[in-house]
Amino acid sequence: MVLIVGGRNQGKAEYAKTFGKEIIADYHIIIRTLMQKNESPTEYTRQLLTEKTDCVITIDEVGSGLIPVDAFERNYSEEVGRISCDLAAHAQAVYRMVCGIPQKIK
Repeated sequence: MVLIVGGRNQGKAEYAKTFGKEIIADYHIIIRTLMQKNESPTEYTRQLLTEKTDCVITIDEVGSGLIPVDAFERNYSEEVGRISCDLAAHAQAVYRMVCGIPQKIK
């Protein structure tokens, strides 16, 4: 699995296409949707990691700014951060996209 992280609109989706693998885009949105349904994004991610070993996952960096006042948004930010760490630990390669430029960090 390849993980591509970065801010919004930094070129993650375009870069993901260059790998020629299945793309799971905007994983942070999947996390939000699961949380809104009171489902566990951690369990979903564990299952994903066993089933999709040869894919590219893109995820926005969330939580690099101000701490949200809203409790759900705070929990969401923390969940995205934790899951990003789990994904990176399992990935064969991790890239950070900045201004359309990929930086390999693992």
